[in-house]
Amino acid sequence: MHDFDAFVKLVCEDNEVHEETGCCSGCCDSMNYSELYNWPIKLTQIPVDDHHFDDCDLLLAADCTAFAYAQFHERFIKDKVALIFCPHDAMSLHARLKDILSLHTIKTMMLVIMDKECCENAVPFVAKSLKESKRAIPFEIIRINKDGEIVQ
Repeated sequence: MHDFDAFVKLVCEDNEVHEETGCCSGCCDSMNYSELYNWPIKLTQIPVDDHHFDDCDLLLAADCTAFAYAQFHERFIKDKVALIFCPHDAMSLHARLKDILSLHTIKTMMLVIMDKECCENAVPFVAKSLKESKRAIPFEIIRINKDGEIVQ
């Protein structure tokens, strides 16, 4: 186990390549940090009346997308309330999402899923929840392939 502060000092102090970390000149200036705003993030665990949903931009993401897309935090989570779920089980969660959408003023929704068969339940899941909430919320779908590329 390494001390994080010592690690940051080691890689950032002189901005040169370090054998121990592989850090190269300039890369440490753009160290990424979590953009996560809310907790919990699992759709199955967050209370439907959570105040974070009030007047928010909502990100719904398949669990595995954050592992496939390297810049997930800065590209998708930043400035959004994030919820993750497994699309394989999505239809069983539809009433929960419908309640969240019905109880709050959601400005926009973004659905991030894998470009795989296992994620195909996600689109009808969100569409059904949105329709039953009787809300008109702009809704964007982003698909990511296993190589970490956005595909449409």
